[in-house]
Amino acid sequence: MENLSINENEVASLAGIENCPKLKKLSLEKNKLEKIDVVPKLPCLEELNLGANLIPNMEEVAKLASLKNLKSLNLAENPVAEEKGDDLKKETLIVLDFKLKVFNGEEVTADDITEAKALKEERIEAEKVRLAEEEAARKEAEAAAKEAAENPAE
Repeated sequence: MENLSINENEVASLAGIENCPKLKKLSLEKNKLEKIDVVPKLPCLEELNLGANLIPNMEEVAKLASLKNLKSLNLAENPVAEEKGDDLKKETLIVLDFKLKVFNGEEVTADDITEAKALKEERIEAEKVRLAEEEAARKEAEAAAKEAAENPAE
Protein backbone atom coordinates (compact mmCIF):
# COMPACT_ATOMS: atom_id res chain seq x y z
CA MET A 1 0.00 0.00 0.00
CA GLU A 2 1.43 3.38 -1.03
CA ASN A 3 -1.48 5.71 -0.19
CA LEU A 4 -3.61 5.76 2.94
CA SER A 5 -6.36 8.22 3.74
CA ILE A 6 -7.93 8.13 7.19
CA ASN A 7 -9.64 11.52 7.08
CA GLU A 8 -12.51 12.42 9.41
CA ASN A 9 -12.24 9.32 11.60
CA GLU A 10 -11.52 10.75 15.07
CA VAL A 11 -7.98 9.31 14.97
CA ALA A 12 -6.07 10.41 18.06
CA SER A 13 -2.80 8.49 17.62
CA LEU A 14 -0.40 7.40 14.90
CA ALA A 15 0.03 4.04 16.64
CA GLY A 16 -0.90 1.12 14.45
CA ILE A 17 0.37 2.57 11.19
CA GLU A 18 3.85 1.04 11.58
CA ASN A 19 3.31 -1.96 9.33
CA CYS A 20 3.19 0.06 6.11
CA PRO A 21 6.83 0.15 4.95
CA LYS A 22 5.94 1.21 1.38
CA LEU A 23 3.53 3.97 2.37
CA LYS A 24 4.31 7.20 0.49
CA LYS A 25 1.22 9.32 1.19
CA LEU A 26 -0.67 9.46 4.48
CA SER A 27 -3.64 11.73 5.03
CA LEU A 28 -5.06 12.16 8.51
CA GLU A 29 -6.96 15.38 7.91
CA LYS A 30 -9.82 16.38 10.22
CA ASN A 31 -9.07 14.01 13.05
CA LYS A 32 -8.26 14.44 16.75
CA LEU A 33 -4.46 14.22 16.73
CA GLU A 34 -3.19 16.35 19.57
CA LYS A 35 0.02 14.61 20.52
CA ILE A 36 2.40 12.76 18.27
CA ASP A 37 2.73 9.97 20.81
CA VAL A 38 4.25 7.50 18.37
CA VAL A 39 6.05 8.24 15.12
CA PRO A 40 5.70 5.10 13.04
CA LYS A 41 8.63 3.80 11.04
CA LEU A 42 7.56 4.78 7.56
CA PRO A 43 10.77 4.84 5.54
CA CYS A 44 9.09 5.73 2.24
CA LEU A 45 6.65 8.38 3.53
CA GLU A 46 6.92 11.54 1.44
CA GLU A 47 3.58 13.29 2.03
CA LEU A 48 1.81 13.73 5.35
CA ASN A 49 -1.45 15.63 5.74
CA LEU A 50 -2.22 16.51 9.35
CA GLY A 51 -4.48 19.44 8.51
CA ALA A 52 -7.41 20.28 10.76
CA ASN A 53 -6.25 18.34 13.81
CA LEU A 54 -5.42 19.52 17.34
CA ILE A 55 -1.60 19.73 17.19
CA PRO A 56 -0.76 22.41 19.77
CA ASN A 57 2.93 23.28 19.41
CA MET A 58 6.25 22.89 17.63
CA GLU A 59 7.44 20.27 20.12
CA GLU A 60 4.89 17.89 18.63
CA VAL A 61 5.83 18.84 15.06
CA ALA A 62 9.52 18.24 15.83
CA LYS A 63 8.74 14.59 16.57
CA LEU A 64 8.16 14.13 12.82
CA ALA A 65 11.87 14.67 12.14
CA SER A 66 12.40 10.91 12.17
CA LEU A 67 10.42 10.68 8.92
CA LYS A 68 13.57 10.99 6.82
CA ASN A 69 11.93 11.07 3.36
CA LEU A 70 9.16 13.53 4.25
CA LYS A 71 8.90 16.15 1.52
CA SER A 72 5.38 17.51 1.98
CA LEU A 73 3.58 18.37 5.21
CA ASN A 74 0.23 20.02 5.88
CA LEU A 75 -0.41 21.50 9.32
CA ALA A 76 -3.12 24.01 8.34
CA GLU A 77 -6.01 24.48 10.75
CA ASN A 78 -4.14 23.22 13.81
CA PRO A 79 -3.66 25.25 17.00
CA VAL A 80 0.08 25.44 16.24
CA ALA A 81 -0.76 27.19 12.95
CA GLU A 82 -2.74 29.83 14.82
CA GLU A 83 -0.03 30.20 17.46
CA LYS A 84 2.85 30.61 15.00
CA GLY A 85 0.95 32.44 12.27
CA ASP A 86 3.22 33.55 9.43
CA ASP A 87 6.26 32.02 11.14
CA LEU A 88 4.88 28.47 10.99
CA LYS A 89 6.65 27.60 7.74
CA LYS A 90 10.03 28.83 9.04
CA GLU A 91 9.57 27.11 12.38
CA THR A 92 8.63 23.84 10.70
CA LEU A 93 11.57 24.01 8.30
CA ILE A 94 13.90 24.50 11.27
CA VAL A 95 12.57 21.58 13.33
CA LEU A 96 12.45 19.27 10.30
CA ASP A 97 15.96 20.17 9.23
CA PHE A 98 15.02 22.08 6.05
CA LYS A 99 14.01 18.95 4.12
CA LEU A 100 10.45 19.88 3.11
CA LYS A 101 9.69 20.78 -0.51
CA VAL A 102 5.99 21.56 0.06
CA PHE A 103 4.39 23.03 3.18
CA ASN A 104 0.64 23.53 3.61
CA GLY A 105 0.20 23.02 -0.11
CA GLU A 106 2.74 25.66 -1.13
CA GLU A 107 6.17 25.09 -2.58
CA VAL A 108 9.04 25.76 -0.19
CA THR A 109 11.26 28.29 -1.97
CA ALA A 110 14.98 28.96 -1.65
CA ASP A 111 14.04 32.23 0.08
CA ASP A 112 11.95 30.32 2.64
CA ILE A 113 14.93 28.11 3.44
CA THR A 114 17.32 31.07 3.61
CA GLU A 115 15.00 32.93 6.00
CA ALA A 116 14.56 29.85 8.20
CA LYS A 117 18.31 29.22 8.33
CA ALA A 118 18.91 32.88 9.25
CA LEU A 119 16.35 32.61 12.05
CA LYS A 120 17.99 29.43 13.33
CA GLU A 121 21.41 31.10 13.25
CA GLU A 122 20.05 34.12 15.15
CA ARG A 123 18.73 31.78 17.83
CA ILE A 124 22.04 29.94 18.07
CA GLU A 125 23.91 33.24 18.47
CA ALA A 126 21.41 34.51 21.05
CA GLU A 127 21.82 31.26 23.01
CA LYS A 128 25.62 31.62 22.91
CA VAL A 129 25.33 35.16 24.27
CA ARG A 130 22.93 34.01 27.00
CA LEU A 131 25.26 31.19 28.02
CA ALA A 132 28.28 33.51 28.06
CA GLU A 133 26.39 35.99 30.24
CA GLU A 134 25.38 33.20 32.63
CA GLU A 135 28.97 31.97 32.82
CA ALA A 136 30.26 35.50 33.50
CA ALA A 137 27.68 35.99 36.25
CA ARG A 138 28.59 32.62 37.77
CA LYS A 139 32.29 33.49 37.79
CA GLU A 140 31.57 36.89 39.28
CA ALA A 141 29.51 35.28 42.04
CA GLU A 142 32.28 32.74 42.72
CA ALA A 143 34.88 35.51 42.89
CA ALA A 144 32.71 37.52 45.29
CA ALA A 145 32.18 34.44 47.47
CA LYS A 146 35.91 33.72 47.51
CA GLU A 147 36.67 37.33 48.36
CA ALA A 148 34.17 37.23 51.20
CA ALA A 149 35.64 33.96 52.51
CA GLU A 150 39.21 35.31 52.40
CA ASN A 151 38.33 38.62 53.99
CA PRO A 152 35.64 37.97 56.59
CA ALA A 153 34.03 41.03 58.12
CA GLU A 154 35.42 41.85 61.51
